[in-house]
Amino acid sequence: MLRFNNGGVSSHENKKIVINTTLVTQLLVLLFASAAAAFVPPWSDWYQIQDEALNGIWFSWKCDSDRCEYRMDNRYTTPVKIRYSLRLINSDGIQRKFSAEQRLATGVNESAVFALAATRELKGVEVEIIEPKYTGPRSSKYVPSSTAEVDAEKKRQAAIIEAEAREAREREQVRLAHEREQAEEQQRRREEREERRSRDDAELNQIITSGIQGLGQQFNSGMQQLNDIDRQNAQRQAEQRRQQEEQRRENQRIQRQQENDRRERERVALLERQQQERARKAEAARQEEQARKEAAHKEEERKEREEQERKQKEEEQRYTTPISASCLETFYDKEEYGWLAVRNNCTKTLHVEMAYSNDKHGGGGWTIRPGRHENTGRSRKEIEAAGSYVFAVCPEGYNPIGSDDGFWKGYGHNYRCKK
Repeated sequence: MLRFNNGGVSSHENKKIVINTTLVTQLLVLLFASAAAAFVPPWSDWYQIQDEALNGIWFSWKCDSDRCEYRMDNRYTTPVKIRYSLRLINSDGIQRKFSAEQRLATGVNESAVFALAATRELKGVEVEIIEPKYTGPRSSKYVPSSTAEVDAEKKRQAAIIEAEAREAREREQVRLAHEREQAEEQQRRREEREERRSRDDAELNQIITSGIQGLGQQFNSGMQQLNDIDRQNAQRQAEQRRQQEEQRRENQRIQRQQENDRRERERVALLERQQQERARKAEAARQEEQARKEAAHKEEERKEREEQERKQKEEEQRYTTPISASCLETFYDKEEYGWLAVRNNCTKTLHVEMAYSNDKHGGGGWTIRPGRHENTGRSRKEIEAAGSYVFAVCPEGYNPIGSDDGFWKGYGHNYRCKK
């Protein structure tokens, strides 16, 4: 810190103080310029990107006047290869697009590759996963517009820079005011000392003159006055030293207070950042839990659909179309008492049921293999008495049923085959 001389000053030294004040002003301007040039913009918050899969790629960036840097967080459990495109504004104010492919390890990826010179700001980002190829369902989670996020982040960073610059200006104003007060106080004390010294010199000259004129009569009185003056000077010097010590302690107290204030502001800022980080992590955990629940709900719905389709398919497989009776042959079997017999001339086993027009008790049913026959147990006379007859023919393992899914009601009624 620049300080003024604490000793006595003459008119020449007063001029020197004015020159030093000008130099202080110039140095402050240079300090402000260097502080602005050395300012490092902070990283933005992490933003989730639509990556045509489960949205596991997160993006963060920071930009100054002619350079932008960015980083990516792969939150998948395995490394991925991505193709990404950045929409940006270069240092000439022209909008352009930058595209590249990059393999990302799991976790945060920071590299010198992720830096763009001659770039003033980012306007948006698009990401597509190339490897491994994702074929599952796309995430239904809403991902905000990257352009809106970039504009919001740009405003947030501008607000941070403005707040820090305002705080630096306030601190500098306080420091300059304190230095001005110290300089004014030192100048006032120097003037007082000069005035007292001039007055003392005048008194001393008067005493010496009086002592010379009065010779021995006033010598003792003059010496006494000189001693008094020396004593008063010693007292004034002691008082000055005491005041200087008090001023030094007051300056130290102010410096300690300023340091404590600075530490308190840093502590409050740290607590705010920690709270924001906890809130961000809680929101990310909530979103992950919501995505997991949505995935589980979709999986349950898929299983229910598959179960319904399976039951429907099984239900459809329980029914089949009846088989034509054209391959059945009827004859009266001489070897079995002349009863009416039914032969299966088809190439597969059939289940056959028989019904008569005048017989309410039905005619019987059989499962007949190819080339085999079964007897009805009725003679020609009994068959003629029962009236005409019909067959209900189904594949093996199926039975004829009525339209109401009950038993086949016999002659004159339609039927279908049920397993």
